[in-house]
Amino acid sequence: MRNRTDVLLMARELFSQQGYHGTSMRELAKSLKMREATLYVHILSKEEILWSLVNDTANAFLGLAQAISCDLPFDEQMKQFVYGHLKLIVRQTTDVTVFYN
Repeated sequence: MRNRTDVLLMARELFSQQGYHGTSMRELAKSLKMREATLYVHILSKEEILWSLVNDTANAFLGLAQAISCDLPFDEQMKQFVYGHLKLIVRQTTDVTVFYN
């Protein structure tokens, strides 16, 4: 049985590969081997899926920034900020692709 997490994971992959507008709910349901109507048991709309994915990635970026000590010199803060940002891009390429697109 599929759940909300499965729907979000599959949507993340499809949105990353084909874009938000290039991915239909029908295609998402087919990829999950479920009926389109069944998707709406787990989510309210395609927009809700996008918001959830973008919000999770924004929170990941924000968490990295908030973890940097304000007691460090500014140049060290910026170095850690950029490094953390790039590290997240590399480690979560699919999520970041959806976020930026």
